[in-house]
Amino acid sequence: MSGSSRPPHRARVQTYRNVLGDIGAHRGRFEALVKSGGKTIFNPDRKRLQLKLCAEDEVVQSILRCLNGRGLLRGRLVGDAYVLHSKRGCRAQQLHTDYEASAVRALRRKPLSVLVALQDGTSLTLKTERVLLNAGDMCTFEGDVMHAGSAYDSHNTRLFMYIPTPLMPAPVDTTYLEVTASPPKKPIHPTLLPKNSLP
Repeated sequence: MSGSSRPPHRARVQTYRNVLGDIGAHRGRFEALVKSGGKTIFNPDRKRLQLKLCAEDEVVQSILRCLNGRGLLRGRLVGDAYVLHSKRGCRAQQLHTDYEASAVRALRRKPLSVLVALQDGTSLTLKTERVLLNAGDMCTFEGDVMHAGSAYDSHNTRLFMYIPTPLMPAPVDTTYLEVTASPPKKPIHPTLLPKNSLP
């Protein structure tokens, strides 16, 4: 079965266009929240901020309804949601996975990460391509997908959510970096970095 005809819940990276309508209208509120209370996260500079959101937030609930309506919560749990903000000139993160890749690959039902655009020009960097999102778009990707939070030339605010499984809980201030050294003589496990890694 080709990748384009696979059900969305089985696709490793899936983009949903304009599924959250006028969510961009909330950008100002979220941007103000993260600028006033957000903390810097895993990045080559200090220009990437995050703030945990209340699970009862109306926008978080809209995202959950969107995911549930597409069968993406079946066999999975609801994890934490965050507002992310990149300042002007924010550099890209190092490639990483949100969960330990070797453990995720063994699962029939994999955990997901969810990126929701509040404004046009939002993106997610994958190993071989970039996923471009406009306000109201949503991207889901499995926990072992290598990715990086993109660089931004101008301010960008977006939302992120973990969707773990009963067998694979959401990570806590942990990311698994891509190993970029020369090929080793024996397998190397992903580097564990004790900092948050949201896109």
